Amino acid sequence: MNPAVIPDEIYRIVSSLREIHASAYLVGGSVRDLLLGQEPEEFDFEIFADEHLKTTFESSSLEKQQIILDKFIEDVISVLSNFSEIKKVGRSFGIFKMEKKPYD
Repeated sequence: MNPAVIPDEIYRIVSSLREIHASAYLVGGSVRDLLLGQEPEEFDFEIFADEHLKTTFESSSLEKQQIILDKFIEDVISVLSNFSEIKKVGRSFGIFKMEKKPYD
């Protein structure tokens, strides 16, 4: 795998998500393409709360958990919006599509 194939913008997105206690993992076809030494056409992420936020969430009341969850989703959307227009496309669970922008 050649990390040079991953645009700097992807690293900036992951770094920005860490600032809000989120972990982002590349998934899907982009991982396959990278392993094959090809340039991905798009990058898919799974985004999770980090251990700090999980611990806070698990030790909170049900009411507070809803507030934490809503704030986390709002923060993720805010971070991603700094890089692209965001559209919610998931029905059963949160999927947000970032409109493609040319990379730096």
